[in-house]
Amino acid sequence: MTYPNRIQQERYTHQGRPVLLSAVELSPGQFEIALLSADCETEYVILHSESEATVLSDFAHLRRTHRPDNEIPALSGKYAALRDSLRAARAAGLAAAARVPDGGTCNLDSPAISLPRWRSALVEEAARQAGCGCYRWSTSGSVYVFPLHTPGQANKRETAAETATAYLQSQGYDALTYSQID
Repeated sequence: MTYPNRIQQERYTHQGRPVLLSAVELSPGQFEIALLSADCETEYVILHSESEATVLSDFAHLRRTHRPDNEIPALSGKYAALRDSLRAARAAGLAAAARVPDGGTCNLDSPAISLPRWRSALVEEAARQAGCGCYRWSTSGSVYVFPLHTPGQANKRETAAETATAYLQSQGYDALTYSQID
């Protein structure tokens, strides 16, 4: 057998860019999954594994989290409202952060919302479309944290998170500020 041995590969467009998602066996028992630019010049994500089962699972996970543009669900109802609220909360948070100096302790402060029984894939898509990050708070399956990707790392993040949280609360969401020192 010649190496690398291609296990699975797919080309598609993600966020308007042509990409290549590839899983290969580099050598016996050594596997790699990569999300690359179509010309293979830029590596977006690289994962390594020691089993073919794990590499196939990771391939499927990367495809779900870096979905082809033509498979992104159209948001409607409460998910479209969440996207719009997150977009406005992010804008308010960034504007507030721009008015404060960035001294203080580096942190990962972000707004968080309790969304029990909401479909996680659609919550994540609403966040992506709003320009935020999104992950579930590990202590509670229904609380989602929305990193705002704020310039700065201390007071600016704290101010942005608190302002965004206040906005989300004003829109009727069960929101709180997730605070963590980095």
